[in-house]
Amino acid sequence: MKKITYFCFIINLGLSLGQNSLVYQLTYTDFDETHYDKCVRLLNGSHQIGCQSTNAGNVGVLHIIDSQKTKEDFFNKGYLKSYVTLVDASFFGKSIVQRFKASGKVQGVIVYEPDNFIVQPWSPELSCPGNRFGLYNSSSGSEYQNCNSGANQWNPTGDGLTEEDIPFPVFYLKNSTDRDRLINCTNTHNQDDTYPLCAVQMKSRMFGAVDSQTCTRRSNWQTSLTAEGYCDPIGGRNIVSSLQKLSTSSTVGTILVTAPIDSRSFMSSFTSPGSDLATGFITLLATSKALGNLNSADKSSLTKNIIFTLLEGEAFDNLGTTRMLYDMKNGNFPLEKDEKNKNSLPFPIKIDNITNVVEFRQLGNLADKLYAHYDPVSYSKNPTEIDQMVQQLNSTKTSITVANQPSNIGLVPSSLQTILREREIPGVVLTDYGKNFKNQRYFSRYDTLKNLGIKYNDSTSDDEVLLQLQPLAKKLTDVATMAAGILYKLASGKTTVPTDVKVESNLTAQLLYCYLYKANCSLFQKVLPTNQVSAVKLPNSPLPRYTSVYQGANTLTLPSGFASYLLVYFTGVSQPHLNQTTCVANASDQTSRYFYLSGPVYNSTTRNNTCVMSSTFDTAAVSPALQQNKFDKDSASTAGLWTESRWSKNAFKLTMFLQQDETSQGMVLLAGCIMLVLGFTSVYFVNSKANVLFRSTPPL
Repeated sequence: MKKITYFCFIINLGLSLGQNSLVYQLTYTDFDETHYDKCVRLLNGSHQIGCQSTNAGNVGVLHIIDSQKTKEDFFNKGYLKSYVTLVDASFFGKSIVQRFKASGKVQGVIVYEPDNFIVQPWSPELSCPGNRFGLYNSSSGSEYQNCNSGANQWNPTGDGLTEEDIPFPVFYLKNSTDRDRLINCTNTHNQDDTYPLCAVQMKSRMFGAVDSQTCTRRSNWQTSLTAEGYCDPIGGRNIVSSLQKLSTSSTVGTILVTAPIDSRSFMSSFTSPGSDLATGFITLLATSKALGNLNSADKSSLTKNIIFTLLEGEAFDNLGTTRMLYDMKNGNFPLEKDEKNKNSLPFPIKIDNITNVVEFRQLGNLADKLYAHYDPVSYSKNPTEIDQMVQQLNSTKTSITVANQPSNIGLVPSSLQTILREREIPGVVLTDYGKNFKNQRYFSRYDTLKNLGIKYNDSTSDDEVLLQLQPLAKKLTDVATMAAGILYKLASGKTTVPTDVKVESNLTAQLLYCYLYKANCSLFQKVLPTNQVSAVKLPNSPLPRYTSVYQGANTLTLPSGFASYLLVYFTGVSQPHLNQTTCVANASDQTSRYFYLSGPVYNSTTRNNTCVMSSTFDTAAVSPALQQNKFDKDSASTAGLWTESRWSKNAFKLTMFLQQDETSQGMVLLAGCIMLVLGFTSVYFVNSKANVLFRSTPPL
């Protein structure tokens, strides 16, 4: 009887306090975690950035900031100790976050978009992206080292919010219903500052802290009493595709064609398509198609090889380029050394084998002028080859003309900067801008197709979107045609380009459509290997291109995976005589690989599967410092040393409730304690007198 009494008391107490209880549901309103994006904790080689809450979560009274007046009223008149601000996205940025931090009274920020929201020019990235490990320093190109002053800023709308260390959670509402519930609660209860007030609890507890070195060391020294780990390295896979079949015994001069494939935003759980920057790697893919049209004999006759490289993690201090150069130095490019199979591996490509570099960057706001950027320091020593590259670009007649970069500026933020730190190589970076980014929403969640002038809504048909993409596709196709021409001339030594080196603008439009509007498209379905069809579910939205936690070898994200399959399809050689079984088993060495692709639909439902041989590989794009175990904060070896904090399964929470004043809360606590004591006393009394109160009836 005693055990049953205690058991029933504890069960009733638990049921009354649990989240599924009627009392909880009447008191609290939980918001669906999928309805809001979160700012998380990131760490690099020197410090931590991003957001987090306390272990129990941060609690504050809601205050709406939707005008200049409400913003200043909050800072000048807000008298409570703890607030959570509900901020109109038009007023959100680094400056207000810094004021929130300085005030000491903000426990969290919820950002929302009002009805008829007009997107303002704003970039959360630094005004000088990539400057921390840039090419220029006090001993080389010091006049180009600092871009922070005035007109020299590459990204003038950038405020650097992505690099801010924020000691409270920041959420971004995606759901208008949730927005209205929060606003209505605030307007109903918080207008005259009389209790109860509408408040929320925000929870986003992160495990990582300090910097990547410290966090990695703590993870490596974990015990049974600590978390499974504190952080994981950020990284992915670089995609490398050779126009020529690689040799196991030697290598020739190599022209490197690069573009970043990743993007980034303040909220890592939602990375916009990064439409402007994405036009760079889309143009690279179109260029690979133009050169892939060459027959096998023409490819083999080239005196230089052409390597297409899509770099992952470039948004994090050129992580992909840093790792590529590290692999080149150590003989692990494009495949890692393997002593057991060294005779079957492609001969390593070293940095000394690279003769030229062509890099594609932002091209989404291209008008009629394409800018060819180069490093003025190395140019002053050897201008001939770079001048020749620019002249050859201009020799291909299209609607686009090529202009040299404006005078008195250094090389634009690019992978080429990192490459030139290792060796001076003639190289150009192709962009749509001269001195400053034309894209006013660089690395912003608003850098979507709409940022490139494409208008659409839920009722817009796919054909309408494709039609709107045609003008941009035509310009990018012209750039791809120009680039293919210069690459062929550099690789062959010839002055004329074969007529089959071309690409149709319809294909470029499809690439734009698939990467920036709807991944569930016919082109992606066509290049998907047959053994991946059942596993890959393509969304009716763009693929996020945030470089997340490194998953190890042979694990590709969907954007990188499809880029790899497209390069296979564009640069590879079809093997129509091979079926699926013989295709996969056909490779005699590792200089090329065989892919059995789904192919196009030919009778409404059936696909014409095809076997393709291609020298396309994926290589690690994770910081070399983690592999070297070398964490020197003042050394370039820590470039790309980025980690992402771990968090628990239920780390994120947003809950709304009515909060009483501290006196009332104290009275409730006191009443609860009294009831608890009375409850235990009653149970004890009943239990001790059970033989009297529950006297059993003697048998007759």
